[in-house]
This record gives sequence, structure tokens and C-alpha cells, in this order.
Amino acid sequence: MNLLRQPQAACATEKGRGVMQRVRQTVVVCAGILSVLIQPLPLRGAEGSIEFKTVSLDDFFGGPPAGMNVERYFPIDVDVPAIYNGHENPSWVGEQFWSTESDVERLTQEGKPLPEHGFFSVKVSMNIGYDAQADVFSDFQGTDERNLKAAMSKQGLQVTEVKRHDVKGFPTLIVEGDGPEGKKVRIAYVATKIDTNVLFVFYAHRDPWSKWDDEVWARFKSSLLSSP
Repeated sequence: MNLLRQPQAACATEKGRGVMQRVRQTVVVCAGILSVLIQPLPLRGAEGSIEFKTVSLDDFFGGPPAGMNVERYFPIDVDVPAIYNGHENPSWVGEQFWSTESDVERLTQEGKPLPEHGFFSVKVSMNIGYDAQADVFSDFQGTDERNLKAAMSKQGLQVTEVKRHDVKGFPTLIVEGDGPEGKKVRIAYVATKIDTNVLFVFYAHRDPWSKWDDEVWARFKSSLLSSP
């Protein structure tokens, strides 16, 4: 039993973020992302640091959750590299990619994730939900945030962090770990507080993991958890 679904176009078609339903599956590792091949060094700012921009979590998700007739639903902002833009995945309804134009083109047109600058994927999780009554992120089949580390370890993943947070009243779970062949898992779950629905944010890194990835993930995570 694998525990982390990772985004790529070759995975099973997403039913869409508008579908509000209880999540009844266990998270599965999608082999394509774990075999990400990365090429040249990324672009950097004049002083060697990455330039970032701030976007609302609604924009990061591609708009407020379906059925919410508001301009902004989440009072949360996140920071992403300034060279990133949002792109809808034509092969997976409701999934947004945040990366460079060239990297998204490789992913969507060639069917393989070959990012030079990494990318974020964000969508409604079809595997992990939020159980408000128990106040846990769960697959509703016996695996939840309390035993996720042990379950992931059985899959050969060295888990370094499974930690709950509260961000502006929205339950949030950060999951970090190290996989085989230097691959790293970096995931954020944010409960929408609409039924059991949860936003699933996955960061796909360069290979091998680089200082660029350190800075991109650290800045995203910090901005998410400390959103003003």
C-alpha cells in the first residue's frame, strides 16, 4: 500500500475540484514524479537569490472553491518564484501547475515532468480528506496524520516531518520525507472546511535536490504557515 499520490498527467484523470465528496482511497506514489529528471541550473536574481512573488491561495488553486460565490475564500497568501505562473493541466481537470512556461510545456505536451526550475501542483485531493469531528487529516480507511509516518516508512520513505498547523482557521498538514535515489517528498494539505475536502499541494524538485529547491520550498512553506 503506497501512501502518497504525486501529480503528473499520466495518472488517473481527476474528477475535478468541483466534486465535493468523502475521500475513500489511500494516497499512492505516482512513479513518474519519483523519476523526475532535471536539467540546467535555474534562473536566479542579480545577487544569486531567487526572486519571489506573493499570490493568494485562491489564485494558487485557480480560483475560490466551486460553489463559493466570493472573490476570495482563503485569507492566505503564499510565495512562489517570480518566474512561475499558473497553468491549468489540460489532462487533469481541476489541477493547477505553477512553474515556468517552458517547464509546463514539457510536462503537458511531452507527458513527462522535466522541470529546470521545479514546479508546484495544486488540486483537491481525491485520497486524503479532513475529518472535522476527529480533527485529523485521514484517508478514512485507517490511515491518518497520527500514523502516517509509520505507514510511509513501510513504503521505504524516511519521514522527516508530519506536522499539523492552523493557518487562519484552516487546518494544515505539512509532510516531508526522503525517498529512494535522492528523491524528496514535499507536500502541504489545507482543509477547505467544505465537507471533507482538502487542497493537495505537491512540490516536484530538480534532480538531484538543489539549493534552488531548498529555497523554493522553504519560502513557500514559511509564507503559507505565517500568512498575515
